[in-house]
Amino acid sequence: MELYNLVDCLLFSSTMETWGLPISEFKQTGKSMILIDLPYAHETLGDYEKVMFFNSNDLNSLLDCMKSFILEVPHYTPNMKKEIAMPYANGWSELLDYIRNRIELSQ
Repeated sequence: MELYNLVDCLLFSSTMETWGLPISEFKQTGKSMILIDLPYAHETLGDYEKVMFFNSNDLNSLLDCMKSFILEVPHYTPNMKKEIAMPYANGWSELLDYIRNRIELSQ
């Protein structure tokens, strides 16, 4: 968190993630983010206003996001958390409870 507090913006461009931990951590700062436009980034981010997404296949898309941030005219694309269909567990405890209940119902 010390390092996150020193920077003005997070640029996260990984194409090989299943969960972008730096996104989750950096979100706590409330600062701007420039993220690759892939499903994992949207899911990791959840509800957040100060974000710009860039196309992984278009270098100019990343360049545009970086320029707008540097020139202090960011073009944010607020991200909204998507509701996940059931079955869904919010954490390990809920998941274990769900599994236990399913086992009990099947016996």
